[in-house]
Amino acid sequence: MGFVAACLGAAATVAWLNRHHLAQKGVYDTHYRALARYFEGGEAPAVLSYPMWGYPALLALLPAPEVTTIVLQVLLAVALASVVYATVAPMVRSRRLAQVLCVAALPLWSIASIKLADPWSVMLGAFGVFALARALASASARWALASGLCFGAALNFRSDWLLVLPLLPAVLALLAPRLAWARRRELLLAVAVALVAMVPWGLFRMAHGAPFGLSSSNGGMVLYNALGFAGNRWGIVGDDAYRIAEVREALGPDVPAHSVEGDAWLRDRAIALIRAHPEEYARKVVHDFVASVALGSYGIETEPLLQGDDALRFEVMKEQLKIRLGMAPNTLDIARFRRAGVWDESLSLGSLPARVWLAAGLRMANAAGTSAFLVAVLLASAWIVLVDRRWLARPEVVVLLAGLLASWGLVCAFWYQPRHTNVLYVLGAPLVVIAAEGVRVRLAVRRRRRREAQRLIRSFS
Repeated sequence: MGFVAACLGAAATVAWLNRHHLAQKGVYDTHYRALARYFEGGEAPAVLSYPMWGYPALLALLPAPEVTTIVLQVLLAVALASVVYATVAPMVRSRRLAQVLCVAALPLWSIASIKLADPWSVMLGAFGVFALARALASASARWALASGLCFGAALNFRSDWLLVLPLLPAVLALLAPRLAWARRRELLLAVAVALVAMVPWGLFRMAHGAPFGLSSSNGGMVLYNALGFAGNRWGIVGDDAYRIAEVREALGPDVPAHSVEGDAWLRDRAIALIRAHPEEYARKVVHDFVASVALGSYGIETEPLLQGDDALRFEVMKEQLKIRLGMAPNTLDIARFRRAGVWDESLSLGSLPARVWLAAGLRMANAAGTSAFLVAVLLASAWIVLVDRRWLARPEVVVLLAGLLASWGLVCAFWYQPRHTNVLYVLGAPLVVIAAEGVRVRLAVRRRRRREAQRLIRSFS
């Protein structure tokens, strides 16, 4: 009970601190709330194939949804932390690190604190990975069914896992081919159930004039924006406003970029650009991998703590830092700052007020901490695959490793945003605990052998 209470306290504290978050607020206000109002009996939005219907349905069904959804997300996050601990604790002698990583799970608590579909997608999908690990460990069709249901539920909130699902068995087959073949029934059952769970969404699309599909009609915009990394040879700026303008110019002023037609047009253009310069796309994948490691995961937002001029200075400071770090700056924001006369090419960051630096420092600390953790996850994964390969015989470990690599690969292949890597904390924490235990045991053995050798030398001297 003490462990659960500590997790609940940490998650609730982060949710309270992040209660005024700004992440994707425009998407929430414009798209999620519009679809929720339709489910409540209101007017239908112009496009009903985006966003996925899971989160808007919750907003429509729950009383005081901006509060109750967060409460449910916090409880779901605590349950997930408990599953993480229950999975890794039997594998190690010392459980202290596992307890610390589960209680101090800032990426998990942070993603659970925001009013978006992302928390439900991340957590339900992670439950699916852990259930799949249990299914493969016990050759259980019931656990495979539970895994498929979790993945299916996650997909009804966001379609990210639709691309992870085929990658996960493929990576599993590379890491542990015998296990993947021996448990092919459970793997196929989980994937099949997840896909079947998406059929109602496909029928909903058809009932509202869109072709049958298992995803939302925003993938084309995401893929096109993903090509707009810093210094790309295509000259693309990764911003929704540019995509909206391009679709209107090409298809007409009444065609939204997130419509089926706009989605297809953007997707086709992005694929054509990738085919024309595949080496540039490879550079984009490397860029996003480096960015994910260097910038870490989404955490507590500090911008809402600032008001007036300080908030504006903070936004200007962020774009200045992006330019100096070689990351893709927001050109629309910079243009807005120039029009307002607050953008200075030679801005001295040292001239900014201490409170602005405090807000920035907290964000930097989060980036540094989560970046260090992702480095630890990489080292832990390398340790398990290259050094302590006995763990690859454990289905619980190899499934988590496959889920981690598949999810990380998806982030790099499409579009890195800090909130896209929060799931890596949940899947990577057990691997860090296992690798740390292995390193500790090996060091202890070496110290013991050294002491024994020294005693033997002294006995002969």
